[in-house]
Amino acid sequence: MERKDELEAQVRKTSLRERLDECRTRIGKMCSEGRPPRMCIPVQWDDDDFYISTTLADAQRALDAERARVKELQGAASTPINELLAELISCAGVFDVSTDYEADEVDLEKATRAVLDYVQALRDECERLRKALEVAGDDICSEFCGAGPCHKKCLAVKAALASQDAGKEPSHG
Repeated sequence: MERKDELEAQVRKTSLRERLDECRTRIGKMCSEGRPPRMCIPVQWDDDDFYISTTLADAQRALDAERARVKELQGAASTPINELLAELISCAGVFDVSTDYEADEVDLEKATRAVLDYVQALRDECERLRKALEVAGDDICSEFCGAGPCHKKCLAVKAALASQDAGKEPSHG
């Protein structure tokens, strides 16, 4: 067993990616030359059969490890993402959301686009209302209030609107 470990360590000095390329080359040569894998007794680290078998076993282990990692990440993230997606879709009123949150890529893209369009429509409406309120406030203040007792409220509304423009919380006072 010790010799096998030493031979495998020798094979593994080269990256898995390079070894997979080399395996394709070796298999291609065997096929084009109509020969079986080159083998020695005792086995050598660069024998076709040993090199290819070791490389394929390493590739399988690497794939299995990545699959397990992906599955773990999907399991950890899928519930919150699916719940959030379901909430977004139901808020937008675009699709009926069932208990099956598995959506194919096209449905997911459509739902995402619909939610983004809905959010943009809400932003546009907020901006329209903000501008209308600003104009109405200016009109009311200049026609009725002037410097009267409600003038502080007019100034507070203007300050709130101005702070929203700057992305800040409105100041109260």
